[in-house]
Amino acid sequence: MEYQILILALAAFAIGQTNAACGCKPKSSTTAAVAADATAATSDTPATSSNSDSDNGNVSPNGLCGPDQDRARTGYTCLGSQFGDCCSQYGFCGSTDAYCGSGCLGGYGRCS
Repeated sequence: MEYQILILALAAFAIGQTNAACGCKPKSSTTAAVAADATAATSDTPATSSNSDSDNGNVSPNGLCGPDQDRARTGYTCLGSQFGDCCSQYGFCGSTDAYCGSGCLGGYGRCS
């Protein structure tokens, strides 16, 4: 989870730097645009009515997992994903104890 937060922070910083260099909209507009893009990307995800999509083959294409919620969890399972087979309590796929241990969402991946 710490690595994903760091990556997101670096990406947000890079977007702000890129926009400043190209003369695009200010950072506050960029933040809103990024949030709108993230919302649009998650709204394309099919809604599910079951507790788990692991039986349906709904493998996470983006590292997000867990029950369908407004927080960008998508109903995806981590089993067979390139990000790892475990779904953390925070809704991210991975393969370390932070993902597979305490709080792991067993319906959306493997837990230890």
